[in-house]
Amino acid sequence: MQRTCTEILDSHHRGEPTPVDSLADVNAWVLLGDPGLGKTTVFKHLSAVENGHFINARSIDVLSTADAQRTTLFIDGLDETRGVGSSSLKASIRKKLFDDKIQRFRLSCRAADWDFPNNKDDFSVITRDTPIRVFALDPLSEEQAKKILSKLLQKQSQWNSQDFMQQARVRGLHSLLKNPQTLIMLATAVLGEKKWPDGKRDTYELACKQLLREHSVAHSATRYQASWLDEAGQL
Repeated sequence: MQRTCTEILDSHHRGEPTPVDSLADVNAWVLLGDPGLGKTTVFKHLSAVENGHFINARSIDVLSTADAQRTTLFIDGLDETRGVGSSSLKASIRKKLFDDKIQRFRLSCRAADWDFPNNKDDFSVITRDTPIRVFALDPLSEEQAKKILSKLLQKQSQWNSQDFMQQARVRGLHSLLKNPQTLIMLATAVLGEKKWPDGKRDTYELACKQLLREHSVAHSATRYQASWLDEAGQL
């Protein structure tokens, strides 16, 4: 599935959507996105296409200089350093890239955890004369969402992808269709019930419970999920 991204030029301006596969000639760039949007999947795909080296940000210290210099590095999950000495780990990544003179690398990070423009300036020091570029992974298009749903719904005849998406929109859940993780969670929950919940209230409750799930092991280890729904209700 071809995903697109949009360059973040500054805090107020963005470029035009572009296929992620078209960034192979860019030496250093960052991919931002919400949880579950598909950053890791995109990085694994691009790493295979570019014959690069995919590595989790937490494992950067065990990467040998020879391996780091041999190919393009895809460093996934910069945000997952949070809660375990994030400043020192982020500095460790920068130092590794700088000391090993790594000019071709990609970083992924949750959008909420990327400090723009400070993080951009921090990592642009590594690329010296060429500022690091920052891209936001675009949400799923309607056609992409349909493809995912078609695979999930292929073993049952109650809905097709178009009907499912229409039912989600009627219930005000259209935003969940734009994120692969929330789309799959919603479809799985509805298929498990073998029907849509009765009424908008029940549907929202189901959707909220799905959104509470944290799929990142690193993040779930540093957050308290049990109180999230009550805290959100109070807000």
